[in-house]
Amino acid sequence: MHFRQARPDEFFRIRRFYHDLTDRMQNAAYAPGWIKDVYPSPAMLRQALQKGELYLATEKEALIAAMIVNDQCTDGYQQADWPSGAGPGEVLTIHALGVDPRRQGQGLGKQMIAFVMGLAKAKGAKALRVDVLDGNMPALRLYPSLGFLHAGSIELFYENTGLCRFILFELPL
Repeated sequence: MHFRQARPDEFFRIRRFYHDLTDRMQNAAYAPGWIKDVYPSPAMLRQALQKGELYLATEKEALIAAMIVNDQCTDGYQQADWPSGAGPGEVLTIHALGVDPRRQGQGLGKQMIAFVMGLAKAKGAKALRVDVLDGNMPALRLYPSLGFLHAGSIELFYENTGLCRFILFELPL
């Protein structure tokens, strides 16, 4: 397995990965609520690719996981009581972490997070943050198992979910 930064010329491959993931997860015990070309949107993917913020896990050239990591957060994060007390510019946020359903349950999500923890430390970040849709049991178990601390819950608006309750987590670095 290989973890790496995605290249801009991989846009269509990555978009197809998220489309396939969305299709395969529709009948899962937990469907992430993603909608093709709404979340993650083509503009979000292109911007992340151009800025070098999209990361992949590949195995024998197969794309098996992807995520965006940057310093962007949605409105509402400023209301949280973050354990680290880190401010803007000191934090990285995980977005659109997706693992091929055929590979779920094999620790790939944990490996992706471990990879991004190394990136965050190398960039001098003081914390990693993520929001999880309430009810997403796999993610609600994953982040605390890796040392992320609960930072509260909040209603956030995303185009794919509308206004919904999200659970906030932070990993002080």
